[in-house]
Amino acid sequence: VLALSVMTHLRRRTQRKWLKDLHRVLRPGGVLVATVHSMTAAGQFGVSHVAGIEDGYLDPFMADVLPADYYRTVLQTEAYTRGAWSDWFDVVAYEEAALESHYIVVCRRK
Repeated sequence: VLALSVMTHLRRRTQRKWLKDLHRVLRPGGVLVATVHSMTAAGQFGVSHVAGIEDGYLDPFMADVLPADYYRTVLQTEAYTRGAWSDWFDVVAYEEAALESHYIVVCRRK
């Protein structure tokens, strides 16, 4: 499963629901490749420190399509990603700023 620029906009609770469902649809050993925003994106937003996951940054990019309070930019640390996602996946690779401000997370379904 490829999830490019999906987790980067899902709040903590919603992200966990998606991860649970991705786990459900992948066969054991299946691969999830997803992107997250971490310190590179944080710097672009003028944020110097990220503690775990921060999902309160409204992103106006889709304001004419989605409700104004829905679309967000979510910042999360590598430690948070590895820990929270480990409920369903083994994180086998974490590539910083691999796609501009997107970090690539490669996971294998448990």
